[in-house]
Amino acid sequence: MFSGREAYLFWERIELTEENKFDNSRRFQKLTYLLIVVLVIYGGRSLWKNFADPGYKRTKIFLKTFDIIRSSYIGKTDSKELIYGAVNSMVKSLGDPHSQFLSQEAYDEMKVFEKGEYGGLGIVIGIKDDKIVIISPIEGTPADEAGVKSGDVIVKIDEISCAGWSLPEMVKKLRGKNGTKVSLHVERGKKQKLLHFEITRKIIELKSVYSKLINDSIGYIRIVDFGNGTLKNFKDAVTSLDKKGMKSLILDLRNNPGGFIGQAVEISDCFLSKGLIVTTKGRGRWQTKTYKATESKEDIRLPLVVLINKGSASAAEIVAGALQCNKRATIIGTTSFGKGSVQGIFPLPDKTALSLTVAKYYISDGSLIDGKGIKPDIEIKIPDSQTESLDLQLEKAVEILKDRF
Repeated sequence: MFSGREAYLFWERIELTEENKFDNSRRFQKLTYLLIVVLVIYGGRSLWKNFADPGYKRTKIFLKTFDIIRSSYIGKTDSKELIYGAVNSMVKSLGDPHSQFLSQEAYDEMKVFEKGEYGGLGIVIGIKDDKIVIISPIEGTPADEAGVKSGDVIVKIDEISCAGWSLPEMVKKLRGKNGTKVSLHVERGKKQKLLHFEITRKIIELKSVYSKLINDSIGYIRIVDFGNGTLKNFKDAVTSLDKKGMKSLILDLRNNPGGFIGQAVEISDCFLSKGLIVTTKGRGRWQTKTYKATESKEDIRLPLVVLINKGSASAAEIVAGALQCNKRATIIGTTSFGKGSVQGIFPLPDKTALSLTVAKYYISDGSLIDGKGIKPDIEIKIPDSQTESLDLQLEKAVEILKDRF
């Protein structure tokens, strides 16, 4: 039984709902018409045709929920946060760690990274088994100098647990002003050994290619990532080493987190005169492409060894896979990361964007890279106790190339 006051409040709530039913319905109709107009303007005829699809009709559920919250929720609401939260949840429902809704801040951060200079620690991160994993520390950066390694799992930042964080949230926390410090707790190895690093942020200037000559005849080129200028820098390094008497080459792709597929294809083509490099397969025609090698007078025909490890991902795996499948190089190291998906960046209103997985990589033997990685021809694991002056994988590469002369 209700007391008089409780019964009155209950009745008042029902009556209030009934009195506003027509107004809410009319408001909802206006909102629906507005959405249709926006869809037609931004999406054109194709989106208008799709609006008749049952999936689009269900947007009424979203609109009505949005309208009810704004008009009836007891607390203050922020329309922007409601929309962003809904879109973010929509993308997360895909269950794909590489598909993300990017806020304006996160989108700006991504563009800063592509330009090749930013303030931070110098690590590339990804999600694997629902954990934030360090794909690779970038050579010569604060994280690299502090001893952070590929495969380390980040569990805390500044004493705050990062369980359940998205990649944009993590990036935002890791980057900061030059000279400021960040506390990083990571788990390492199968025993999940907990390690703590206190790292000072610096301006990270990304240099994509390093080169040198070993034993007067073996060229060594390390590609840090596949950025916009990597192909040019790679060709410049090859030209320089040729002038110094290079007779064979070691291509080091260890701890290379990837980058632009076009750069990876072009560099693979530098070593191949024929054969398939990589295939991307998606739902649409524009997402499905086959990349083949073309013969050129500038093709590099020197004996070749490629180094990879668990920090080699994405575009780096394309190069290693193409050279291995076409029997152009001997691959040495450990199985690569296994990130073989293609993300398309779709700019959205309000200076936001959607990073969406639109295709997957398949190497020339038809194998899927994603979740599997590239297995080396010669596996050499690096023990944690190895000193910086001792590189067993590089030593094996030098040994193999020496035997060919």
